[in-house]
Amino acid sequence: MTAPDGLSDADAFQLVTRPGFSTAKAPSPMSGRGVGMDVVKAAVDAIAGHLVIHAVPGRGTRFEILFGGGVSLVQTFLVRSDGDLYAVPSAGIARVVVLDEATATREDGRIHWTSGGDDIPLVSLQEALCRLAPDPGPTRGSVLVFAPPDGGRWGMAVDSIEGRRELVVRPLPGPLSSLLGYSGCAVLDDGSIALVIDPSGDDVPVRRDGSATS
Repeated sequence: MTAPDGLSDADAFQLVTRPGFSTAKAPSPMSGRGVGMDVVKAAVDAIAGHLVIHAVPGRGTRFEILFGGGVSLVQTFLVRSDGDLYAVPSAGIARVVVLDEATATREDGRIHWTSGGDDIPLVSLQEALCRLAPDPGPTRGSVLVFAPPDGGRWGMAVDSIEGRRELVVRPLPGPLSSLLGYSGCAVLDDGSIALVIDPSGDDVPVRRDGSATS
C-alpha cells in the first residue's frame, strides 16, 4: 500500500478503519461491504485505547491495541446479587459450587457450605460490600470459593453466576475510587457498566474466615 501525497504511511493504514472502506472490487455475500475494522476501531476508542497498524509489503501486517495506564484485561465471573450485576476476577477462585438446602449448614450464626468433608464459611456479596448488615447469609444460590495463599478458605455467596468474560477493566474515577471493595469498572457488550469486585484487597471488609469485619 502506497500512501497518497502528503499522507504518512501510518495515516494511510488508518483508512482501513473508515466506515465503508473495502479493498474488494465488488461486494459479495461474505465480504466487500465495508464492515469490519471500523467496528474494531470504534470499540478501541470506546475504552480510550489506540489502534496502531504496521505493514511491510511482502512481509505482512501487525495490529497493536494500546491502552492507557491502569487499563487491563481481566478474566472474570459475571455474577448477580440482589438484582445487580458485578464482575469478580477469576484469579484466586479455587472452585465454584452450588448452595442449596443439602449443602447449607448453620454454624456460629453464619451459613457454611459443607460437602464431602469440606466446610467453608460464607459471606454474601452484599455483606462483603457493607451494603447489607451482617446476617447468617443465603441458603440458596452459587458460591465462589477463594483460597488465599495464607490459607483460610472462604466463600462469597451470590444469587447466580451469569458466565465468564474477559473484560477491559478501568480504574474507578474519583470520587468513586474511594469506595471499598472495588478494583475498577468495565463496559459490557450491551453498553452497561459492571463494577469489578476486589475480594483480595486489604480494604475489603471480609476476614479470611469468611466473616464480615465491623
